[in-house]
Amino acid sequence: MNAIKKLFYINTLMLVVAASSAYAAPVFVVTPSILTDTVNLNGMGVVKYTVTNNTSQTINQITVNPAYQTTGSSLSGTSLQNDSCSNATLASQASCTFQLVFSGAQQTAAVTLSPKICGFNGIFCSVPVLTLRTQVTVVSQASVPNAYFGLSNLGQLQPILTSTNALLPSISGFNFSGGAGIAVSKDGTKVYVANTGLHNMIIYNVTQGTTTTVPLALPLHAAQRERSHTVSALLGGIAVTPDGSKVYITDGSNGIWVYNTSLGQIVANITNPTYLTRPFAIAASPDGAFIYVSSLNIVTTTAGKQQSHRVPAAGYVVAISTATNSITNAVQVGSSGGIAVSPDGSQLYVVGVGPVGHHFRGASSNLLILNTSSLSTVATVSLAGLGATFVAVAPNGNTAYVTDNTQNISVINLATLTHTEIPLTLTPYGIAVTPDGSKAFISSFTGTNIGVLNIGSGAVSYVNVGDSQSTFGSFIG
Repeated sequence: MNAIKKLFYINTLMLVVAASSAYAAPVFVVTPSILTDTVNLNGMGVVKYTVTNNTSQTINQITVNPAYQTTGSSLSGTSLQNDSCSNATLASQASCTFQLVFSGAQQTAAVTLSPKICGFNGIFCSVPVLTLRTQVTVVSQASVPNAYFGLSNLGQLQPILTSTNALLPSISGFNFSGGAGIAVSKDGTKVYVANTGLHNMIIYNVTQGTTTTVPLALPLHAAQRERSHTVSALLGGIAVTPDGSKVYITDGSNGIWVYNTSLGQIVANITNPTYLTRPFAIAASPDGAFIYVSSLNIVTTTAGKQQSHRVPAAGYVVAISTATNSITNAVQVGSSGGIAVSPDGSQLYVVGVGPVGHHFRGASSNLLILNTSSLSTVATVSLAGLGATFVAVAPNGNTAYVTDNTQNISVINLATLTHTEIPLTLTPYGIAVTPDGSKAFISSFTGTNIGVLNIGSGAVSYVNVGDSQSTFGSFIG
């Protein structure tokens, strides 16, 4: 009876496929979360796929081949995670999802991802149509990635070799009095530093050992605010697009600077008095199509004659198109700190710094998970530590790491949204994960040590760099 039923479904589906062939309609519609990606030879990439049954019949015994390519060759170093498609049964127009994970070390310089989805245990198969095949660029790196820290008082950029945690020669000529937003290009050849104290950006050429200063004129309204001491207008967050073509820098007031790396000049200043109030942390999507910005909107209130408090106010998370340098979406979330994008580009992780009206250093904290397509809230994770600051995501997309002001790192399982806390002997600030996912490096704005988390064992070691470091961003590469 089962064989007869299966044969009936197969015959019916063959009729459906034959009828739809005139319109070139595939059995499954396979849609990736991103169309382009750039990965490092030492790192990995993740693309989320949505598979939709495009027929009028129910399809079962679904299989997924992540390494398939239409040329017939095999894509090495791939695996599946968060897979709801394999062995699934899909009704007509129903969908399932999976994540394709691939290692940069095992790929050629240019890779086209084209996973094959089959139904009825391989009888009918589909791959993404030509316009939905993700193009991956694998960039080489001459050496092991470095972590870069801005030494607040010494005014130096301190590289650390991530494989051994050894200190490399420092670079002088910086001013980190207001924090040190740092972004490293995918190939590790350029380090972009928001030089907060002097209102400029410094580009460190790793290969040549030279620096270039790019002035960032402070807008008039920002300068007025800074003189009045009501709010700081110092620069802060910085992000470079995966292809290295643009750099985005927040100015701490109502603006974001856009630097074109091929032209070597500032090409735009994005402003919006409603949505870009105190823009702070910033992150690029894996395909480079969008920049996401948080708003650390902190105001000063006075209680009595002597006591004042800095408290969170209403702020937005903003999506900006890198093609037009214009705001495409914004959602009000309250004051927010660190921000990170999932490796597959489908989700955004935003640190909430505390309820509006509460002292943010001692306030309860959470991690907001937003859908990048709409900026709608997917989930909110309440954290144990107080005064959370920054977030980093593992390259495989499974885990998020959040720092807080109570000397903890919260390690969050993004599948179950459960978390554990790892205690530290320093007050952490920024955090970044190595491209291979083996370590996380942690800055501290109160002490001379930086922390190094061994992700496999959960053990933390410390390296004395001789100064405090208010470093944040994608400072490893």
